[in-house]
Amino acid sequence: MKTIDRRSLTKSIIDQFETLISEGTLKPGEKLPPETKLAEELSVSRPALREALRALELVGVIQKKSGDGTYISEDIASESVKFMFLMRKNETHKLFEARKVLETGLAGIAAQKGSDEDIEKMQVPLNEMKKYLHSSRKKFLKGDMDFHIAIIKATQNEILRGLSTPLNKLLWEGRAKKSHTLEVLVKSIEQHEEIVKAIDKHDSALASKMMLKHLNYVEKFLYK
Repeated sequence: MKTIDRRSLTKSIIDQFETLISEGTLKPGEKLPPETKLAEELSVSRPALREALRALELVGVIQKKSGDGTYISEDIASESVKFMFLMRKNETHKLFEARKVLETGLAGIAAQKGSDEDIEKMQVPLNEMKKYLHSSRKKFLKGDMDFHIAIIKATQNEILRGLSTPLNKLLWEGRAKKSHTLEVLVKSIEQHEEIVKAIDKHDSALASKMMLKHLNYVEKFLYK
């Protein structure tokens, strides 16, 4: 493997993985060298390598198997690599635009297909958000992400789930690095409640409208 430029090490490591995967040098299911050896081969520090591996694992490019090591995912999707590329190009707004298109539709479908059980599964993370509003931003955001995942699952559409999940995980990683005022967090809870009410009423148009309202608010907060 080629030596990595020490500038922007994490980005450079991800770039290197993207190239190696695209060229077929690293293949699905292939086991990576141990962390120490891999860091030596790339001439990078272990902390920088760990950070890059965490990002790659987040979107499903690699998988860590307990007691066995780290592997290139068997079912690696080209979309995951493309999403990472967009993130590095500072084109997060394009990813968010895609998210708005997907999630407004997802909310509408969830309103059509969602069962009482699905509504209960949306309420659980919403309650977690309320519980940790003042005590833990990390747990609050975990509840936020789980709420949107519950909506995705309520669509009963594995294709949409496969498209939405890696995209959302990447965007949430970026959001976790932003500071959040209490006003923003409270508003997020209120908007989530509006979405659940619309889905519970099986009002597809209203559910999509409330989701778009929420995502427009989040986008304004993230990119102001």
